[in-house]
Amino acid sequence: MKTHFDDLAHILSRRWLSGKHTVPAPHERKAFMLWLLRECRKLDDANIRPVFVTREVSLDEVITALDRPTLPGEVKWFPVSRLHNEPNLDLMSHTQNLWFRALHDVTHWRIGAGADMEGEWRVTLAHIDSAPESIHWLLMSEVAGQAAVAITQGSFPEQKLVRM
Repeated sequence: MKTHFDDLAHILSRRWLSGKHTVPAPHERKAFMLWLLRECRKLDDANIRPVFVTREVSLDEVITALDRPTLPGEVKWFPVSRLHNEPNLDLMSHTQNLWFRALHDVTHWRIGAGADMEGEWRVTLAHIDSAPESIHWLLMSEVAGQAAVAITQGSFPEQKLVRM
């Protein structure tokens, strides 16, 4: 059965694919980096830490790791894949992209969102809720836009940043 999220995936995919690459302004790149640092600090404060691995990692594996019970003060470790780590260097470094992946996966877990378009849309909105307005377009492109392309086309596209 077709849902409005199927329609959303096709709309966002077309917009992302037809959009031109936009280089973030220096203040947008700085705001993104500060937002990412702040959000990663929240993970650290909650004793949630990634383990970067050189293999594929499914969202189910991440959720299972984060759902494991821990004693007070223990760290919740979860895997994040280093594979296919090809960020748009106009926005972030390879290391920052790995941390963005970690934050993204924890957000899926925190809000109970799946890996389908509805889940990616909910994660996008959760990121936007915690981010300054100047980077909302970046998060929309990096999360919802790329996910929509992957869902409708079957694979992740070459990196670009699109104001949608």
